[in-house]
Amino acid sequence: GFSATRWGPLSLPARLDPFGAPGCTLHAGGELSFPLTSTGASATWMVTVPNAVGSVFRAQAVVVEPINALNVVLSDAVEGIVGYRR
Repeated sequence: GFSATRWGPLSLPARLDPFGAPGCTLHAGGELSFPLTSTGASATWMVTVPNAVGSVFRAQAVVVEPINALNVVLSDAVEGIVGYRR
């Protein structure tokens, strides 16, 4: 996602407890989505990043898992800046 504060009508971070995913928090918007399949306990993806030095992006994994009413589990989120290391 591109914002750490809003995704559509949602204010971020958004707790997903009321939607049936207790303990899960949405930190990043879903403007871009990349479906993945896993092998064992990990999944790998690669994406081409445009030459937009200074652009900020955020990423968070959403795993479809029938463990709660929403059937998803969310990872923590990461933030990156194109062209820089933190």
